[in-house]
Amino acid sequence: MRGDPERLGQLLLTAPGGEKVPLASVADIRTVQGPEAINHEGGQRRLVVQTNVRGRDVGSFVAEAQRKMASAVKLPAATTSSGAGSSRTSSGPRAG
Repeated sequence: MRGDPERLGQLLLTAPGGEKVPLASVADIRTVQGPEAINHEGGQRRLVVQTNVRGRDVGSFVAEAQRKMASAVKLPAATTSSGAGSSRTSSGPRAG
């Protein structure tokens, strides 16, 4: 059904009054690009952007990325952005 929006739209739902209605009558069904899964943490949706940093320290990379995000991306209301993983503990050059 995932690959066939028309067939998915024929899926019958039970309305509060008990009547059967096709999904297409209450939803706009279309194929779009998006995350492969919707993850949750603490009751909130969570989207992870992951990167590998080479040639510079992680801390300065994260600081630059956060500055650019703040000036170029307007997040919807109640949406937050934060660094995690090694970006929280790395502020200088890494050995190795």
